[in-house]
Amino acid sequence: MTDLYAKHIDNKMAVYREVFDITPWRKVIIHAGSEHVQFRDDVHYPFKANPYFKEWLPLADYPDAYLVIEADQSLPRLLVKQVEDFWHSPAQPPAAAIVEAFDIAHYSSGAQLQAGLGIDAATVVIAEGGDDIARQLQRPEQHNNTEVLHIVDYHRACKSDYEIDCMSEANRIAVRGHRAAAAAFHEGGSEYAIHQAYLAATEHTENELPYGNICALNEHAAVLHHMHLNKTPPAERRSFLIDAGATCAGYAADITRSYQTDGPLQDPDFAALLAGIDAYQQQLVQRCRVGMDYLDLHLSMHTLLTRLLCEMGVFKLEPEAALARGLSRAFCPHGLGHLIGIQVHDRGGHQCDRQGQLRPPPQEHSFLRCTRTLAEGMVVTVEPGAYFIPSLLQPLRQSQPQAIDWSLVDKLAPFGGVRIEDDVLVTAAAPRNFTREAFAALVD
Repeated sequence: MTDLYAKHIDNKMAVYREVFDITPWRKVIIHAGSEHVQFRDDVHYPFKANPYFKEWLPLADYPDAYLVIEADQSLPRLLVKQVEDFWHSPAQPPAAAIVEAFDIAHYSSGAQLQAGLGIDAATVVIAEGGDDIARQLQRPEQHNNTEVLHIVDYHRACKSDYEIDCMSEANRIAVRGHRAAAAAFHEGGSEYAIHQAYLAATEHTENELPYGNICALNEHAAVLHHMHLNKTPPAERRSFLIDAGATCAGYAADITRSYQTDGPLQDPDFAALLAGIDAYQQQLVQRCRVGMDYLDLHLSMHTLLTRLLCEMGVFKLEPEAALARGLSRAFCPHGLGHLIGIQVHDRGGHQCDRQGQLRPPPQEHSFLRCTRTLAEGMVVTVEPGAYFIPSLLQPLRQSQPQAIDWSLVDKLAPFGGVRIEDDVLVTAAAPRNFTREAFAALVD
């Protein structure tokens, strides 16, 4: 991993050299972020590092560190805040690979920090809006300069070998949690108990998760981001949807699985929905190839979902007619997926080029987070679903009373819905499915 990390830093330097080659800026300073105190309290919110800092440095507990990249320097510099603190445990020292790749210095005062940063008129700072250093800049365009961010965001989509290894490992960690969560569901656990089983299996604290776990039993699976975990098991167990990830060196896994009870409330129609979505999800994964338009993949998801719901008898029309009416959009209102990496939803999903030109999704698919043409090294999620969301289905009950078998919908509604999500690497050959690899390895 040490050699991969060194090459990763070389890749990042190449991106910033491009910044220096095509813009007037000669120095970029990236703030790790600061700790924030809760309102009228002395308790801090959990610290989350700036992703532009974190993609260089897997240092999760270094608030007020600064990364300095300069046009005329071969080594990036890392300025670490030195604090005399008997209240808190110190952060772990940087690993040897980081020490080798960066010129590391410490500061303990504002004057030392100012001298170490050396801000001038050719400096850009990437930081939060309330950052003290950002407030001292001479011109507004020096703070989070869009020209710089467009270049960095565009290139972030294609991952280095180091990033690929980190994301593969994050999937392996997450899959351990998913296995434990599935077992807890079948043992009759509450949403909260399932969540705790996941944390124990992944050896993650809640702050180390890339996002809050979605552990949804029964009709809660129809809430796309169900976060209020019940601590009491439901009287009847029908279904379980878990959308939960993990991190490795700051890089994210984002995995979703759906299950049906193994008890007396099993339903053959819900089983058919589960199997159908799993099957066509794998078809979509296999189409994640170099040159594929991700928007076309998203539209294919709706074609396949429409076909499945017609085969099941939910739609009482021919697939072409149901697709023309857009019926599937009420059953799957979200996009097929998104870029993933140092952020769960990596920046640049709608970006066409390094100049920042955007390709927004069509109005009827406004929640789609990625419209890029897939390239080698990109990692995307593929997460089709089907849900029975009352607020979205009610208008169809009025406008399409004959096109949908509402008695079948009402029978399936207590199961909430289904989503299957994998993290997929686009390669020069066949796509590499990090998630299915991890599940298969755990079985072996």
